[in-house]
Amino acid sequence: MAMISTIFLVLMTHLILPVWLNLNLLFFSRPASQLELSLAILCCGSYSLFIFLVGSWGWVGYGWRYVWLGLFAIAATNSLLSVADLPLWTHPNANQRFNLIVYGFLIALFAAQSVEGLMARAVPAPSLSMTFPLKQGSYYIGHGGSRKVVNHHYPSEAQRFALDIVRLNRWGLRARGVYPVSLEKYEIFGDNLYSPCDGEIVRAVDGLDDLIPPNTDRENLAGNHVIVRCGDYLVAIAHMKQNSISVKAGDTVTSGQLLGKVGNSGNTSEPHLHIHAVKGRDLDDVLKGTGVPLSFNNKFLVRNDVIK
Repeated sequence: MAMISTIFLVLMTHLILPVWLNLNLLFFSRPASQLELSLAILCCGSYSLFIFLVGSWGWVGYGWRYVWLGLFAIAATNSLLSVADLPLWTHPNANQRFNLIVYGFLIALFAAQSVEGLMARAVPAPSLSMTFPLKQGSYYIGHGGSRKVVNHHYPSEAQRFALDIVRLNRWGLRARGVYPVSLEKYEIFGDNLYSPCDGEIVRAVDGLDDLIPPNTDRENLAGNHVIVRCGDYLVAIAHMKQNSISVKAGDTVTSGQLLGKVGNSGNTSEPHLHIHAVKGRDLDDVLKGTGVPLSFNNKFLVRNDVIK
């Protein structure tokens, strides 16, 4: 039931609502004044920017992220050109006053969230530089950044800068279907995972089942996983494929060395790579220590970044 609600929310916010807002602005809006029109445009624009920055586009197609911005630009331009003869201000009736209040509230709400989305790109501390651990296509950051609005891991101190990564197909989708039960329909499932740094394997857990979505394993949160000690940091690579891990505790690895494959084990909603790092040498620090920002090829990654 929770996943059905998530699917409905994504489709509503990423497809239906942008179409309705822009078509309403383009064809159906009947503002009484230039002020009301301006607020309508700002409302639509703030939502378009919000969904562009914060939306999760792997569900509906990455290209729609840009289509809606273009549609807004057309709708706003058309509205401005077609109502130039409106008065600057008229005394509003009750319905118009309600519209103005709603517009103001939504503008403030979506503008604030958009600012959060932009601020998520700020790196609050020196980052740990590593090589990207995937090499087989276009990879999309589903969760990542230094704000909760784009990274659901952010409230956890240890996983504050964790990344959840999926792979996109040619249509900009993470899977063949909205939420398929077949693991093979997820683009990233079975992709090779490589060590992001030179280091030592301090933990390697394998043998746990790959789960059929939306089933999860809350007793083995990381599922099949590897922990690599990279200098003073511990890097956790989680939710790996059953019986795919090619290293063991005590092994020395180099950057780019094969570790295993992406799976769907542990507390995971669908196949993806989870990676985060903490500073320290105690194994418990991986879940309880202080998370550190990661950068790949000198770039701090946030939601909606794509790595090829």
